[in-house]
Amino acid sequence: MINNFANFNVIKFSSPLYLPELISMAIDEMEGNDEEKAQIAKTAADVVDSKKAMLNDYFSTEIDDNENLLSIPLLLDNYVPDVAGLPSYALSLATEVNWDEETPCFRNFCTQTASFYTYEWKKENVVEEDDDSDDKPSKWAWTLEHVLYPAIKKNLLPSKKLFNDRAVLQIASLPQLYKVFERC
Repeated sequence: MINNFANFNVIKFSSPLYLPELISMAIDEMEGNDEEKAQIAKTAADVVDSKKAMLNDYFSTEIDDNENLLSIPLLLDNYVPDVAGLPSYALSLATEVNWDEETPCFRNFCTQTASFYTYEWKKENVVEEDDDSDDKPSKWAWTLEHVLYPAIKKNLLPSKKLFNDRAVLQIASLPQLYKVFERC
């Protein structure tokens, strides 16, 4: 998200999403009566709405004057996150972001947005062995191969700490492989 700071492409919603309603979907399973839940949702929506200018300027998250969410940042071309996670994402922006300090605010916002974009593995996504599919790759497998891996290849700049901790390993070097095979 750092690379596109204040310059994100956007995912525009076809119809505005009313923030209090969106957040209330996330808190439906909480304890309490409906009136308390509605008040919590409204308060959380007000928190996010009060930061709409900054959200729009830095993260392309557009909220109109009626507390409608109009767009969110597009982090990766050709990949749209599961919109079923949108209510939880909206709630997390109100509850998990430290809006009072600049660095934690940006870090928290990026963390919550990354969590929203994270693929959630569900049992129904697992292809059973006896499934009579045409051996077509799943949508997620296609996304991994054609969207995620090329983006990692293009954009990943691991720190020295990641190399030292062996979290990232170089498994092959094409120029070195060519030298080896030239001898054959």
